[in-house]
Amino acid sequence: MLYKTTYKNDKIKEEINQVVGAPFSLMQKIRMGRIGSGRMILAQVSPKYYKNINTLNDLKYVNIELRPKGILVHLYQSLERYSWPIPFYQLSFFDSNLFSIHANGNFIKVKKDSRYESNLAFIQQILKIRKQAIASV
Repeated sequence: MLYKTTYKNDKIKEEINQVVGAPFSLMQKIRMGRIGSGRMILAQVSPKYYKNINTLNDLKYVNIELRPKGILVHLYQSLERYSWPIPFYQLSFFDSNLFSIHANGNFIKVKKDSRYESNLAFIQQILKIRKQAIASV
């Protein structure tokens, strides 16, 4: 589910934390190194989310936040922010002309430019943690 998180809402925050876990503590962040990606340019979203993301021609950005039980994908457009929590067991990445993140029948696609290239190590880290999380279940 896509949540509008432009403004603080404790109910939405609690729902997101139930799906992907609470944010890492400061010590965990230091130990892990990097828990967030840099900005990437959004190319396409699934039809279900298209109605939420305004169809204006301005640039839309994406970044990924690592959480204990999954990832939180943040989509930015102008001054609006939407968040999409994805647990590890639903998460799939596809790498073709565009880099895409799929879960539960929905997707977002990101342009493969220099911003994507700088985030490749972080994406590999997510895949490694996902594999460990699924294996431990």
